[in-house]
Order: sequence, then C-alpha cells, then structure tokens
Amino acid sequence: MGPMGFAVGAVIGAKLALPDEPCIAVCGDGAFMMHGAEISTAAQNGAGAIWLVLNDNDLGMVSQGMETLFKSESWLGYYKLGAPDLVKFAEGLGATPSRSRPTRAPRPFAWRSATRSSGRYPASRR
Repeated sequence: MGPMGFAVGAVIGAKLALPDEPCIAVCGDGAFMMHGAEISTAAQNGAGAIWLVLNDNDLGMVSQGMETLFKSESWLGYYKLGAPDLVKFAEGLGATPSRSRPTRAPRPFAWRSATRSSGRYPASRR
C-alpha cells in the first residue's frame, strides 16, 4: 500500500520533467479527491498531465482496512463519497476533462484524445 493521492501530484512533476512524454496517473476517486486541487497547479503551469480516475464512490484503502480489521458490516457505507461530479470539479480548476462509461469489453476510452491533448486532461470513469 502507498499513500492515497500521491499519484495526483506526482504526475505533475513527471510531466514538468518530461514535457514531451505522456504522463498518466491512475488513481481511485477517493485518492483523487484528497489531492485533486493539484489540477489547479497543473493548469497554472501548463502541465498536460493526465489523470485516469477509477470512480467507485469509496475510500477503497480505508474500507479494505476496516473490513480486514473489524470483520463487521456496521461501518459499511461510512466511507462513501457522495458521488461528486469529478468532471465538473476538474473544469472548475481549469482542466479539460472527459468522462467515459464502462462497457462490456475493455477499450481505450480516452487515451488517444488525452495523449494528443496539449492541455489539462483528467479522465473520469464511472
């Protein structure tokens, strides 16, 4: 396990260090929300970092730890995030976001347009 949300800021540093390479962070929605305001930093500095947010409306690492330690269902739902609209959140911070819906067969839903984009491009998958 690593610290939740580390990838959100780390991808900005990677993109600033390697401006000609696509730099992509994959994180859960809970981790993204912990440090999502860093999108503003990326936008202000012109870093075209990409965030792929896997949206399950949960603090997954926390829930997994609670399940392992307590084996009880009394806390289930306690860490639900309230289904925030991460696309609107990203837009409000200066990004050009995209949303994709899951399909039956896995497919690259936003990679082509995200990696060709010169701007800020978090992708949210619900």
